[in-house]
Amino acid sequence: MAAAPVRITLTQVRDLDAVGEAWRALECDADPSFFQSWTWVGCLAAERFTDPVLLQAERDGAVVGLGLFNRRRRPAGVETLWLNQCGSPELDSVFVEHNGLLLARDASDLLPACLAAILNGGLPAGRSWRRLWGVRIRLSGVDPRHLAAARQTGSVLVENDSVAPYV
Repeated sequence: MAAAPVRITLTQVRDLDAVGEAWRALECDADPSFFQSWTWVGCLAAERFTDPVLLQAERDGAVVGLGLFNRRRRPAGVETLWLNQCGSPELDSVFVEHNGLLLARDASDLLPACLAAILNGGLPAGRSWRRLWGVRIRLSGVDPRHLAAARQTGSVLVENDSVAPYV
């Protein structure tokens, strides 16, 4: 039997409280690290995420994946989406570990599709980020699965590779 089709959307966040409710509901169907929980991601979100973008994956009408990104445009016009971080050294000074998209236990296969959707997706008006400005995804503190999925989408630059031997 074929897997149900997946719908992946990227939307500008207007209501962080609603995101928090959806996030906490999905946490019950996932096995998140502390750094993927709303307790961490949602902490001071209104102050940290100046231009939040929500990735949402749905299968059979149920939310099976979420990712909160902060969007920042660099002077060269490149759009950077920071996963669970804001992109400001002052506000991101506490390093995020064991980071990643929040995925339901039965949806880990969606990771490559979610990352590809970011690179190929668009704003609600349908303008493609990649076509207009180019886009980068900033994944800090992610596990090898996220790194492998990112590599499937194209070129990857590893700025720092360090091991976290204790949890």
